[in-house]
Amino acid sequence: MRLLAPLFFLLCITAHAQLHHYPVDIATLPDWMGTLVTGSKPKKSAKAEGKPLHTNAFIGTWTVETNRGRRIEYWGDAHRMVLREFTAARDLQKATLLDLQHNVKIVTSHWGGGQSSAKVEDLYIPQAGYFHDIWNDSITATGRSENILGHLCHEYWGTSNGRDSSWYWTTTAYPQLFSDMNVWASWLTQGELEHLLAFADRNAKAALRVRWGKHLYGAPSGGMEFIAITPGKVPMPELPNMAGAQLTEERLAWINNISTGRLPAWMRAFLGSLPPHSLPLDYTPPAVDRSLPDNRFIGTLTAETPTMHIGASGRDGARDTTHSVATYSYWADARRAVLILNDPDDEGYLLYAVDLDHDVVMATHNEGHSFVIPKVEITTLEEVGLKEFGRGLELDFTPQGQYRTILGRKCELYTTSERFLSHFMIPKDSVTNPVFDMRNWMVQRMGQKFKDLMFFGLADKPMPMAVMGTHLTSYKPGKAKPPVVDLSKYIVRDHRLLDQRRRDPVYEPVEEITSFDDMHIAVEPAVGPDEERVWRGNRNMVEASPDVMLTDDPDGATMPPPQRDAAKPMVEMPALEGPRVGSGTGGSSGRAELNPFMEGVMMRQTNRFVGTAVLLYSLRRNDGSTSKWTVHYASDSTRMVMVSRAEEALPNEHTRAYLLDRKAARETMYGLGADSTITPRNAELKRYFLSTLAPAWPDTVLAGTRKLLDRNCEKRLYETATTHRTSWVDSHTPSLFHDVVGARKYWGGIEIILLGGMVTGTAPGMPMEVDYTYQGGDHLFMKVIELKPGPVDPKVFEIDKNSWRQIR
Repeated sequence: MRLLAPLFFLLCITAHAQLHHYPVDIATLPDWMGTLVTGSKPKKSAKAEGKPLHTNAFIGTWTVETNRGRRIEYWGDAHRMVLREFTAARDLQKATLLDLQHNVKIVTSHWGGGQSSAKVEDLYIPQAGYFHDIWNDSITATGRSENILGHLCHEYWGTSNGRDSSWYWTTTAYPQLFSDMNVWASWLTQGELEHLLAFADRNAKAALRVRWGKHLYGAPSGGMEFIAITPGKVPMPELPNMAGAQLTEERLAWINNISTGRLPAWMRAFLGSLPPHSLPLDYTPPAVDRSLPDNRFIGTLTAETPTMHIGASGRDGARDTTHSVATYSYWADARRAVLILNDPDDEGYLLYAVDLDHDVVMATHNEGHSFVIPKVEITTLEEVGLKEFGRGLELDFTPQGQYRTILGRKCELYTTSERFLSHFMIPKDSVTNPVFDMRNWMVQRMGQKFKDLMFFGLADKPMPMAVMGTHLTSYKPGKAKPPVVDLSKYIVRDHRLLDQRRRDPVYEPVEEITSFDDMHIAVEPAVGPDEERVWRGNRNMVEASPDVMLTDDPDGATMPPPQRDAAKPMVEMPALEGPRVGSGTGGSSGRAELNPFMEGVMMRQTNRFVGTAVLLYSLRRNDGSTSKWTVHYASDSTRMVMVSRAEEALPNEHTRAYLLDRKAARETMYGLGADSTITPRNAELKRYFLSTLAPAWPDTVLAGTRKLLDRNCEKRLYETATTHRTSWVDSHTPSLFHDVVGARKYWGGIEIILLGGMVTGTAPGMPMEVDYTYQGGDHLFMKVIELKPGPVDPKVFEIDKNSWRQIR
């Protein structure tokens, strides 16, 4: 079960944190999208359900250029849109496909050679809290005007936060275009596209040009301008072939589906129509008989609480009075029940549903006015029941002799001395009171939310028809169908799976075999503009897991620290050198900026390269010394292993191995001692890229190709005043270096054997041969001598002495 614990983590996290990789069923996409990603018309496509999100009035094309020379080209008809993003060199970098009828978006992050990849998302989610990062509190006319695309545009200056500025060149042309953009532009939340809403600003309205300075709580300085607008129907632009593209499913319904354990069919219907996923079904704890009694009331009941809020008097003497109504609905059979409160002006929407036979309770609370996606909480019936409820409300009632007919029953007014529970309308004849069923399976927190209905549970009295301002509007015993509920736009959090994961913690300490004498351990990267190098300074460090509580759960669940054997001495590391002169390193601060492709690399959850490789390294240092070593690499979709051996006698810094496991979010480094003993060290993989160093540096593609290992490789060059790198890159093969840094989020210690900062570029493609020189310093030569994509033997991920013996 310990091996399955990381899987539970993936199943249970439902944030847009990107901790999953779920393939897309092409049949769930619109016909035109399915055709684009498969290269042929699919046999089955999704049908639109309900009304479209919006119908575009502007049909045609337009082009926007940023102040950095990048372009966004738009094509759209009534319900389909394509947004292509180009670099300043007019290379297609990204494309976003939108469908307003099906509420679906496909975002591609890889164009060019090799397999394309993309993610499928919801285009619009209610209450998602779309953030507009360029805004203003007010605008002021500057008095200046300019002609843009043949239209006279007036300049306005916008200010916000007392310090942020933006400028708009407003227009009255193309009102349909800007009306459409005002609807869907806020749903575009990635890269340059999120700035498009500035063209349809709430104060400036429509604008053909926008400029903004650095915002205190928003985007860096920038600008965009329309350079072409062409109304009228035209064919959809051609996109590079996406046949065989790897699509990642990130639509809320599908992510919820792999986060939801076993549910009865009637309750699962609340979450959507997708069939249950087999994986969470297999790992849902079995139902437990909690010995809860059957519901005595079978049928439906409704109630409401009207409220009148009287405000202050206006100038005309009239008061501002607001009326609101909170409604309750209840349904039950012998073993199931659903209780709903809909109070839009106060509590919002609450649902509480139980199935006593399946040992499950589902609850949600949506206040209805925030920009946070509401959650559905699912758990067992282990801790239900209102023990303090007892026999019900025991109060001293006084009859008042006043009567009222409610639901055909003559009720008498009773009063008590309780300030907030003073008036009850109680009938002469008794009916089955469902509140006494609710007390058996209600939890205290939700009982407080439904307290106005729980007050109907009186001890030794018939069920009242009204309590204070809450009165029944229907009471219908008899079998009825469960209510129809739509929670498909909620985030599912199944605590049964979360609890199962906590019972099987991810962390399992690896026993230390022997001391790690004379080995050089990389503890942090040096900072510099050209590459990441390791520190080997005058400090003694122990690379081991700290004795602290580890928290990897968004709910704050903690795992205990590993237990250390007191009989085993702490392992002491040898002295580490500082940054070496001549390596090309230097100082920097702050998180390094990544281009969109490398941002995508950091977001990946699986490896793009699957197979094996052998890499040969030769490094000549500025002092004239030379090191040579060979790295054997293998990977499947989620694991990577690198075994490195140098020509020098053991121990040496380049003889070691690394095992990376994306699912377990764990990395293990293995050192090989002088006596061939192996010492492992565990570390958690980082979740986010926060390094002060860029993990790769951009190349320029040069003319000419060269064949290496039967692959056509293009020549690329990275050059600064002090650094020169020539690379021969197979653009059709994913880079294993990108997989490694994408899993680790920085180079760090693994840099000792891979030298990824020297080798890696910021564009797709596998470097097959690299010649890197730092002026007056290091000279690196790396060559791939074997590359075999395809499935690998699982035994390669088992590190032992034989892992090094095969390397010569």
